[in-house]
Amino acid sequence: MFIALSYKEWLKTRWFLLGSLVIGLAAILTILLKLGAFFEFNSASSFWNYVVFKDYLYYGTFKFVPLVIGLLIAGAQFVPEFSSYRLKLTLHLPVKENLLLFYMVGYGTFFLIILDLFFMLLLILISAHYFPSEIVWSMIFTVIPWMLAGLGAYFFTSAVLIEPLWPRRVLLALFGYGFVSQLLYSMGYMAYVKSLPVFTVLVALQFTLIFLSGFRFKRGAR
Repeated sequence: MFIALSYKEWLKTRWFLLGSLVIGLAAILTILLKLGAFFEFNSASSFWNYVVFKDYLYYGTFKFVPLVIGLLIAGAQFVPEFSSYRLKLTLHLPVKENLLLFYMVGYGTFFLIILDLFFMLLLILISAHYFPSEIVWSMIFTVIPWMLAGLGAYFFTSAVLIEPLWPRRVLLALFGYGFVSQLLYSMGYMAYVKSLPVFTVLVALQFTLIFLSGFRFKRGAR
């Protein structure tokens, strides 16, 4: 049954996953081209000075990529389920509803994390080619909150899309916007390094948001 469910999720998301890969690669290619052009016509010391002392995020193009990908994958998975009430049929399969929802959200989470790790690897390779390890580490701890924002957006959007009660849907959307925006607020290096463990735990807890929405959806709450 779970093989069939995996195939169903794959059919819904395959083109969106490909599109997410293209979006991420385009952003990283833009970063690479900008760095290459700058180092071609300027000295390394002048650019390093700009990065270190003026907090220039040379990888800033990537900032909203995880957010966009999280929204895309959530929409691909759950818009069809809600709009045509396919999820109501899925939740009546002879498997516990929480297990089905766990599997569906786990599918999206898995691919989001795989994409994030792949993009992070590319950013590390590019940064290590041009900068010392200190700047590479600062890049890693600056980008991680952006990726957490993408996961948070995915969890909140998934819960909002299958929530049958409009007041709760609006409340979830507003709370999700407020939470995710906090992870994207700062423009400096490593601004969240001290609070990163707390935000990581909070994002992980958001995995459970969909269970209450799914419970009400199955029972046709209005």
